[in-house]
Amino acid sequence: MFNKKQIMKLNPLTVSILFALPMTAQAANIQMVNGSNIASTNGVPVININQANSNGISHNIYDRLNVGREGVIFNNSQNGANTVLAGQIAGNANLASGTASVILNEVTSRNASTLNGMMEVAGDKAQLIIANPNGITCNDCGFINSESVTLTTGTPDLVNGELKGYSVNGGKITTNGLTSDSPTAILARSIVVNGEIHADQQLDLIAGNNYVDTNNNVTGTVRSSGSRNTYSIDVAKLGGMYSDKINLVSTESGVGVRNQGNIVGQVGGIKIDANGRLLNNNAKITSTGDLVINTNGSVENKSGYIAGVNAVEINTNRHELVNSGQGTNVGIQGGEVVLTTGKLNNHKGQIQGDNISSDSTSLHNHNGVINSRLDLDITSTGTIENISGLLRAAHGGVYIVATNSTLKNKKTDSIPEGSEGIVAGKGGISIDVNHLDNQHGYMQTIGDVGITSTGSFHNSHGNVYADGNIDIQAKLLSNSYSNIVAGNKININLDGNLTNKNSLINGDQGIIINAHTLHNEKGQIIADNAAINIDLTHDLHNDHGLIRSGNTNELVPNVGNRADTVTGATTIKAGHKISNNYGTIYSTGDMSLDSDYLHMSGSGSTIKGNAKGFIVADGALDINVRKGDVHNHGWIVGKEKLTMNVNGYLKNYNTIYSEQDIDITTGKAIYNSASILSGRSLSLTSGSYIKNGSTIYSDGTTNIDATYINNTSRSSILGGGEGLELNNTDLRGNGLVFGL
Repeated sequence: MFNKKQIMKLNPLTVSILFALPMTAQAANIQMVNGSNIASTNGVPVININQANSNGISHNIYDRLNVGREGVIFNNSQNGANTVLAGQIAGNANLASGTASVILNEVTSRNASTLNGMMEVAGDKAQLIIANPNGITCNDCGFINSESVTLTTGTPDLVNGELKGYSVNGGKITTNGLTSDSPTAILARSIVVNGEIHADQQLDLIAGNNYVDTNNNVTGTVRSSGSRNTYSIDVAKLGGMYSDKINLVSTESGVGVRNQGNIVGQVGGIKIDANGRLLNNNAKITSTGDLVINTNGSVENKSGYIAGVNAVEINTNRHELVNSGQGTNVGIQGGEVVLTTGKLNNHKGQIQGDNISSDSTSLHNHNGVINSRLDLDITSTGTIENISGLLRAAHGGVYIVATNSTLKNKKTDSIPEGSEGIVAGKGGISIDVNHLDNQHGYMQTIGDVGITSTGSFHNSHGNVYADGNIDIQAKLLSNSYSNIVAGNKININLDGNLTNKNSLINGDQGIIINAHTLHNEKGQIIADNAAINIDLTHDLHNDHGLIRSGNTNELVPNVGNRADTVTGATTIKAGHKISNNYGTIYSTGDMSLDSDYLHMSGSGSTIKGNAKGFIVADGALDINVRKGDVHNHGWIVGKEKLTMNVNGYLKNYNTIYSEQDIDITTGKAIYNSASILSGRSLSLTSGSYIKNGSTIYSDGTTNIDATYINNTSRSSILGGGEGLELNNTDLRGNGLVFGL
């Protein structure tokens, strides 16, 4: 860190010892054109500057201006002064009318300047300017007692004795070490920094063919001369800049800034404007204040460090930002990090901040880390790829928007869960994209997850976890070998199909699904402590799957005994068909099924514990089949009550059961090849006939209303423990009848 007290307070004895050491540096070579006011005190050249004009400008013109290792003094004292470089010097007779506020030193020949020592303003402080269009080289040069310092290859623009600015059309300034106790500006077409620059308060480097005013603002361009360098500002590996406030400006189109050393600003911050690229590979740009970078080309930060304690803002005007390297003092880090880029390539890179905001044409976070303490906002017009990378907002939320493109959140190697994927704190995760691919991906938050995809959401071997709610809006959702788990509610709203294959959808406080078709092949849809509501415009295929509301430890529903606690409810509405093939639809509360057709496949035995194919409600079960038939090869159970309205046929090949009442109404015939059993009353109303090849029985009253009932064989049982009532129904067959 620059400390002018340590560097600048040199007493004459120290200086004399320093100058007594062996030196090979070039000696002073100073030739003035508009005066011969050069003296020497203790071996140090003293320039008695010219009289100041009414604007306080002392204009000194040189044929040669080269400073030796011993330094030089610009005498701005009327009555003499005690100097750091030469001790006591006499006053300057040219300043009888007053000292200068600006000491302008201009080289008008074709000779470049070499500054090998310290330059001191004796007497009153003044702005010190050295202007040489042929170039300036600074070798461990420095400035003492100046109000400010300007080194420039520009031509001073004097209008009526007033300095307006500088026309910089060419020239190079090279610094091999520079120390200044005042704000310092370097203005040239190209600037090379091979050593460290230490400047008090402020350091401005402005490169390019510019018109620069006296406040170091670029107000226009001038015609360039000569060839241009690859980099208009080039900081070597051993080079660096240290000041409270640093401004770097590179205006020439396509010519950027390369930093291979250290650029260190303090609370005043750092601002870099480049009309080309910025390279900061294996280098550092750091500030204890703000850090603002604007380029019209790519930014490369490969194993480099770009950091600001406050804000870090990088805008590449839609050019690429490449950030790579992980570890200590590597990557991009700040309080508020704002990135506006073209492609943001964070391959094996790290970006860290209190809040991070990224707006890019695409984001590639391959094995990279983007880690915010609070919120992380990512917006992209193109693809966002988080491949084995980490997007994390530790105590806030992750907000991702790529409405016209795809978010790929994938894991390709054996990275432990939690060190990759999308992880958020209480702010949750919000995703708004065109497509979402979560193949082997991971999302977790203690807040809510909100996913909006105008296209598909593919969740293959992926995990989405939220302590709060999960809300998914998409065209379709393919959930295979995956988990979608919420501590609160899950809401899935799809234009197309939901495929839940060998996967878990678990909403502890309830699940709502709206879709075209639900394929629940060996999948599980579970709400432990609340209701499940499924509304489908077409089919439900529950093939070896489980749909369960309510908390139970039973993998196979107990069809014989009602649960002690009723906590869940299930509502399923299908626009076409419910197909429950060897699957389980189970509610510890009430259940309502509504479809055009209902088909149940089942197998095994409840006694042996290998039964498959259940529709079971520990509360009341209401089934409404609007158009077609019910084919039941499994177990249909409504423990508190079972109500079934079927527009077509009811064909029962297994079990229909309730501990309480059963009320079945069909538009067409009822075929019973197995059991219809009720613990209390049983009512069968058929728009045609009833054919009973097995058992129709209740412990209470059984009421039959049909054109006839055929109790077909001796093994058939028809009856009621408290009576059998046949309403306008003929009884046929030779099976057993109880209760008449």
